[in-house]
Amino acid sequence: MDTGVEAQKAFEFSDYVSSLRRRRPLVLAIWLPIVIVTMLLAVGLPSEYVSTATFQLKTDFNDQAKGDNYADRYVSGLTNAVLGSADLRAAVKTLAPYPSLAESLPAALKRLQSDVSAEMITQKILDPNSGLERNINTGFTVSYANPDPQVAKKVADWLADAYILVGRRAAAVQAVNESRFYASEADLERTKITATETRLAQFKRENFDRLPDTAQANMTVKNMTEQDLEATERDLRTLQQNRTFIQQQLQQARAAGANVDTLNALEGEYQKKAAVYDPNHPDMIALRTQINAMRRGDIASGVGSDLEGQLAAQRATLAEMRQRYSEDHPDVKRLERSVQNLQARIARGEKGDTTYVGRTPAVVQLETQLNGVESQLAGVERHRTELRDKLANLQGRLQSTPEVERAYETLNRDAGTARQEYDQLINKRMEADVKAAAIQNGTADQCTLVGPPGVPKMPTKPRRMGIALIGLIGATFLAFMAALGATALDSTVRGSRDVVALLNTTPIGIVPVIHNAEFARRRGRRMAALVATTIVAIPALYLLIRFAVP
Repeated sequence: MDTGVEAQKAFEFSDYVSSLRRRRPLVLAIWLPIVIVTMLLAVGLPSEYVSTATFQLKTDFNDQAKGDNYADRYVSGLTNAVLGSADLRAAVKTLAPYPSLAESLPAALKRLQSDVSAEMITQKILDPNSGLERNINTGFTVSYANPDPQVAKKVADWLADAYILVGRRAAAVQAVNESRFYASEADLERTKITATETRLAQFKRENFDRLPDTAQANMTVKNMTEQDLEATERDLRTLQQNRTFIQQQLQQARAAGANVDTLNALEGEYQKKAAVYDPNHPDMIALRTQINAMRRGDIASGVGSDLEGQLAAQRATLAEMRQRYSEDHPDVKRLERSVQNLQARIARGEKGDTTYVGRTPAVVQLETQLNGVESQLAGVERHRTELRDKLANLQGRLQSTPEVERAYETLNRDAGTARQEYDQLINKRMEADVKAAAIQNGTADQCTLVGPPGVPKMPTKPRRMGIALIGLIGATFLAFMAALGATALDSTVRGSRDVVALLNTTPIGIVPVIHNAEFARRRGRRMAALVATTIVAIPALYLLIRFAVP
């Protein structure tokens, strides 16, 4: 069974070969024109020379924070800026890359833009974060194609310089814009700092004695004030005791001084009357009785010191005088006026003046001491009042310190934040200025030319061998398909398989094709000619494409 299947397959393959052999004119009619046209196209297309400039990007383009497409966007934007710049339109006139389009500047510019291409250069690295390999963009190439290699090199040189110049110009504009932005933001922060510091200074002026910095000082002053107040109150109690003691001594001294003076006066009057009256005279007896009583201390110390006592004494003297003298006597008149005067003073409510009654040296000294103690008491009381007010003020300061501290820290925090932001903006502005200066000097370019364009030695386009091979393969495929299609559509009976298929009858016999010596020789010559043609045609075609066509 397997042998039958193999025979059937061999039979079918031989039929296909026979049909292709019979369709050789059709195959050649389709294959040969296509191959000729393809060869002519491969040979006849004009050669284009490509000059390439290689750029290396800075390492920060590979920062994952900027995204994997950051370098692509940068190169794409840079390419659009170069190809759309006014410098390129002006350079088309001077470079003259297309002499045939010298009169049509837009067409020459459009063709030049289409002949420029930029491609990224990638490299695989091991990502330290994920541990996996990933591609990074390390640079890019800028290529320009032109039929003339010298023109290709000249235009590529211009493009390389233009990429550097445009990139530098864009970076400089960005740096200047950043500097202006940071400067304007710094001005706003400076205004904010001024306003914040003004509020802080005003707050300090209003709460200078309640600030957190003065809390310890206020506590120390409060403790000292409390100690001073305690000492002042002790001094005040001592002075009050001294005053009471001095007042008692002064009262006793005044009383003693008043009795001595009165006794002296009575004794003097007694001496005077002794020269006139008899010792048994009533006045003499009254004087002796009064003198003896005062010597014994029976008479109060205030005798003669108040108005009532003086009035009683004056009346007693007036009664004695009236017994001895008439109403018109001058002494009687004087005593009457004195009595009336004392009565009037008593009627007005006067109590008498005892200040200078009995002012002995001891009284004067005690009064001086009393006045000094009174002055000290007044001063100590004032000082105590001041200390109490001061203590109440300090207590109020300490109680309001937490609230003041909260507001003070808020203002300080706002001022500190504003100063920090201002310093950061100033630093960024300075960095932008330094960056702009570095860009102008060419030391901070985003890309560096590492491979300048050269004069291409071999044409890059078109790929003639590829065109020829594609044409040959395509022509062969189309020719075979056409032959097989024609065979499928042919209704001619050829061979025993067609007879079996049409009549459903097995033929009695088959006349085979006799392969004699002549058939073999003719077949050998055909094969030799085909092999020789192939051996000669393929190298000749290659040499023609490789060397004959520039």
